[in-house]
Amino acid sequence: MKPWYEDDDFWAAAEAVLFPPDRLAAAKTETDGVLKLLSLKPGARILDLCCGPGRHAVEMARRGYKVTGADRNKAYLERARKSAKGLGLEIEFVEEDMRRFVSKDWKWMSPRWIIVKNGKRQELRWKIRLYSAAEFKTLLQGMGFQEVRVYGNLDGLPYGRSAKRLVAVAHKGRQHA
Repeated sequence: MKPWYEDDDFWAAAEAVLFPPDRLAAAKTETDGVLKLLSLKPGARILDLCCGPGRHAVEMARRGYKVTGADRNKAYLERARKSAKGLGLEIEFVEEDMRRFVSKDWKWMSPRWIIVKNGKRQELRWKIRLYSAAEFKTLLQGMGFQEVRVYGNLDGLPYGRSAKRLVAVAHKGRQHA
């Protein structure tokens, strides 16, 4: 049996939960927050790792950034390409697994979802790597990123115990303002 992250049936089943219409529509507002944190020059290059159907990649490209979106899921990337093409945007979408960027001996958690649709029950289990802000910052610096800053949400609140997520802003090269 394939691990969850390599199982296309898993991603197909989870798609409606991960990307409902309201979450897709939220990409514009979320992108506002991300771009506020980035302080990039117009036309800067952005990597959207694990881009899924491209909701953020498309929005960033629509705003004039040079975007590369990477995801291992071919179906999600096809939707992203179709979205970009429909808006006349040039985005490089790469089918690639982000696990190449991490070591194998990290800390993990094992979530479980139970999805019931049309009376049919489906259980999804997978493992997710957990990073502390310090570990993630060190990982990014080791990949050549500079000026790494971490936040607790997309509005730039400090990272701490009450953080809703770990947001890292890092620059590579001289693309930032």
